Amino acid sequence: MVVVVEVVVVVVVVVVVVVVVVVVVVLVVVVVIVVEVVVSVLVVVEVVVVVVVVKYGGYDDDEEEEDGGDDNNDDDNHGDDDDDDVYNDDDDDHMIMMIMMVMIVVVMIVILMMMIMMMKTTMVSWFNGRY
Repeated sequence: MVVVVEVVVVVVVVVVVVVVVVVVVVLVVVVVIVVEVVVSVLVVVEVVVVVVVVKYGGYDDDEEEEDGGDDNNDDDNHGDDDDDDVYNDDDDDHMIMMIMMVMIVVVMIVILMMMIMMMKTTMVSWFNGRY
């Protein structure tokens, strides 16, 4: 009779521990997925905002207005300034895209490190709880 009670208690404890571990793992995975989705959406929004600001922002409009008033000076320079402005704008776009790519890589590395640290802490807590 005592042996049966001990076996039942052990089985119940094992089942409870397994259920708790599964729930913790699922919660950690859900939290990590939500954080990744939110960070990814924020990075995409940031890239879109930067590209829109560069393409259609005040800087280009101001340059066009100034160019409109300085047509005679542009003719004197044989249009070299306009060509330089166009190439510089392309260079700026490439630089901004490179910066965005570096930022995305850094964010992904940070998320990966957070996931690893979270998994380490959960594993340590599981082992401490068992022993």
